[in-house]
Amino acid sequence: MKRFTQSTLCLSAACLLAGHAGADTITIREGLNGYAGTQDTWFSERSTGGENAGFPETSYFRTGLWSAANQQAVLQFVGAEDFLVPGGTINSAILQVTIPNDITFSDGETNALHQMLVPWVETDTYGSAPWAGGATPQIDLDDVEASSVAIADSTAFGVANVIPQGAVVTFDVTAVVQGWANGDDNFGFLFQSLGLAGGGGLFMASSEYDGADGEAARPTLIIDGDVVPEPGSVALLAIGGALLVRRRR
Repeated sequence: MKRFTQSTLCLSAACLLAGHAGADTITIREGLNGYAGTQDTWFSERSTGGENAGFPETSYFRTGLWSAANQQAVLQFVGAEDFLVPGGTINSAILQVTIPNDITFSDGETNALHQMLVPWVETDTYGSAPWAGGATPQIDLDDVEASSVAIADSTAFGVANVIPQGAVVTFDVTAVVQGWANGDDNFGFLFQSLGLAGGGGLFMASSEYDGADGEAARPTLIIDGDVVPEPGSVALLAIGGALLVRRRR
């Protein structure tokens, strides 16, 4: 399913900013330049502690194969595709997550990043609607719910397959973001534990994180290429364009 439609009068941020766009770099992060579109959560097969009910509002999200349960985390920068020039070129796109220093035992086993292929919301849980019809009640790597082949993994950041506290982990997501520029849907990403360290959940600072490592620890998407201005400028330029249309009437 493609996102782009044609209209004789276009007042969307992407259309209004098309003339201002060019090869540049933007940083998308919750709270930065007014951006407030991140959604993230995690859940588990394990019912103890309500893990299978999900945690959409905690300061972290996590992955792990711990206590015989698969902990999965999902992340989406809602509307990130609107900061791309339709059909433009993405030179690089880096997803960055931080393992916070102020959460006890936040270090944990390495994980892999997969592209989500179905829409979801933060309140979705283990066995909930978007992936309830698959082979298992969790998100399946079946090229229906999520891509079977990982986009990238975090093994380069691990020591004996454990990522330490304070690590800033980066994933190259250029191909996925290029797909958004080409009109593909943005359903975000799935973090799946590789299970190489024999247990130990990995805690990653979420979009709600407000701890000692600061807001810079929140999930961050850095895109270089044919992009529109920083997220905080989009609303202002959109308003300005709407006012210009009104004045011409």
